[in-house]
Amino acid sequence: MPTFISLLRGINVGGHRKIRMADLKQIYEGLGYSDIRTYLQSGNVIFNSNRAEVDHSGAIHAAIAERFGFDIPVLVMSDGSFTRLVDSNPLFERPEIDVSYLHVMFLYATPSVTGIPDEDLPRSQGEEAAFSSGHVILYCPNGYGRTKLTNEYFERVLDVPATTRNWKTVLALRDMVST
Repeated sequence: MPTFISLLRGINVGGHRKIRMADLKQIYEGLGYSDIRTYLQSGNVIFNSNRAEVDHSGAIHAAIAERFGFDIPVLVMSDGSFTRLVDSNPLFERPEIDVSYLHVMFLYATPSVTGIPDEDLPRSQGEEAAFSSGHVILYCPNGYGRTKLTNEYFERVLDVPATTRNWKTVLALRDMVST
């Protein structure tokens, strides 16, 4: 049975749009999904479904809106697409990269531009952004909380919604779909 990873944007952040993981699992069960697993409290859900042709993102979004009244963007990727993204990280193999400062900005749609010229990026010393498999890999050695390479920046420039996960979370999700 095909496995999918869904990433919800902006739940359980700063006490806003709270959704317990048990309640989120119930929503997925109600949609007919199986083997539902969550990671952390920030909207990372792995599930199985034989219904590959279904708009999983739209169904999950609508179910959350109906139950909680929240307009939560939902990105769903197949396990294969997710693994390809992880494996194609152009920054991962460089020895000078400290993986604890790597992040993936998942784009909810394909942007009309395929990249941003390096000189246009509002970055601090050592920061990098690279497009890979339709998403943005970020390296923020001064910390993600201090960077100007934020969701808001990329959403404005690329005109698509986005959500970011640190590399540790990305690897944990990849490992969860491979077991």
